[in-house]
Parts: sequence; C-alpha cells; structure tokens
Amino acid sequence: MAREKMSFDVLIVGAGPAGLSASIKLAQLAKKNKKQLNICVVEKGSEVGAHILSGAVLEIKALEELIPDWKKKESPLKTEATKDNFLLLTQNKSFKLPTPPQMKNDGNYIISLGNFSRWLAKQAEELGVNIEVGKKLMTINHTYTKFCVTLYVFECNLPLERISATHCEQWKWATPFSLRRLPFPAANVKIVKYLVKNGKR
Repeated sequence: MAREKMSFDVLIVGAGPAGLSASIKLAQLAKKNKKQLNICVVEKGSEVGAHILSGAVLEIKALEELIPDWKKKESPLKTEATKDNFLLLTQNKSFKLPTPPQMKNDGNYIISLGNFSRWLAKQAEELGVNIEVGKKLMTINHTYTKFCVTLYVFECNLPLERISATHCEQWKWATPFSLRRLPFPAANVKIVKYLVKNGKR
C-alpha cells in the first residue's frame, strides 16, 4: 500500500505553548545562522488550541526573550494581574495570609492558553514553520447501561506504515468497505457507517 511521505529536519509533536515556542526558537536560530531548516509541528486537534481550554497566569520573562517585540504583534496578552490574595480557607471562614514571593503575579498576564497558542502558531508560521493539524470528523456521545463515552474522531496521515498498539488488545489494517463485516462496540457504529459511506474500497 503506497503511503504519502513528508520529510522534515525537525518534527515537533503537539502545537501547545512548549512545542510552538521550540519551533519559533529553532526558526530564529536557523535564520540568524543563515541555515535552511525545515520544521514541522503536528497537532492532533482540528485547529491549534482546540484541546487547550484552560486559563493561566503567564510570567512573561520567557516570552520577552523569545519574542522581544511581542507587544507590537497583536498578542492576546491584554489583562495584567494587579492584585494577589492568598487565603487560608476553612469550612466557614477565610484568613488572609502573606503572599509567598514566588506566588506574586505583579506584572504577569491573565490569559487564555488556547488563544495564546493560536497567536504563537501565527508567529511560527511567519518564520516559515509548517503546522499540520488533524481533520476532525465528528464527536460521538454514546450511553451504555452503566456509563457514557465520548469519542473524538480525527482523520490523520500515517507517513510510515509502522503502528504500535497502546492500551489495546489488537489492531489490523482494513479498508472502509471491509469494515461492515467486522464487529464493533455500539459507540463505534456511527463512525464505521461514515467510513463505509465515504471511504474507498
């Protein structure tokens, strides 16, 4: 079976803040040293930031070093932390305590990590980094007798034909047409029908 192959000098798995920052730094170093470096960041989500839903307080020292002119690049850092409250909570009361020095956030920014990741991706792409995201096919919510499951189904490319099984009993290659002859749990029926309908024999 022929498989599409893509060659890169550096492959980074995961388009979160760490992976994107690494790609930006590598691209900066390559540009500084006048080297050609083909960098790719792969992300399983349907877009960068799709799986990063939390907020955070960002200490900007590392950002200042990575992108010194970040304030001029329409960054999502808009809300600066201005006050800290360090409290001891009991069942009925709260007691204000001195804020430990390492937990003071003066000068830091309250951010959405998803928005921050999308902004970092834009900076990386401007430096020539390739960012590949997965194509989301569907989300399946299925209720069994005693529990519910949610399946996030993505279409992905497999450049190499090697697969290693992780937390599964077995795996096998199958064409979409042959799927109808195989047994599947009830939660998987919807995606199997989709693959049979839209896949190639």
